[in-house]
Amino acid sequence: MANPAEPLFLLATYQVRPGQQEAVEAALATLRDHTRQEPGNLYYQVHRVPDHPGRIHLYKIYRNAAALEAHRATEHFQRYLLGDVLPRLESRQGERLQPLPPTDLVNAAALSQS
Repeated sequence: MANPAEPLFLLATYQVRPGQQEAVEAALATLRDHTRQEPGNLYYQVHRVPDHPGRIHLYKIYRNAAALEAHRATEHFQRYLLGDVLPRLESRQGERLQPLPPTDLVNAAALSQS
C-alpha cells in the first residue's frame, strides 16, 4: 500500500461520446483552472489524443492522498467532473503511476513543503 504522505501521480483516460468532445474539453479546462489553484495540487494537465478521436488523458500530481481527497470534495470537482464530464463519457480509466527517480517534472522544493 502507498504511503499516504507521498505525492500521488495519476493518469486518467476518458473516451468521450461522439458529439460531446467540445463540451467535455470546455468543462475540463475550467476544472483544470480551478484545480491548479488548490494548495495540494502540484500539476494538472488535460491532453487530447490526436490519433484517437474522443480520447482524453489527464495527468495529475497531488501533494499527498489528503490533497486528492480535498480535491474530490471541492465544488468545482462535483460540478464539472461529476456533473458535466462523466455523463458525456463512454468510458473512463484511472491509474496511479510510480515515477522512476529522479522525479524531474515536480519541483523537489514543492514536494518538501507541507
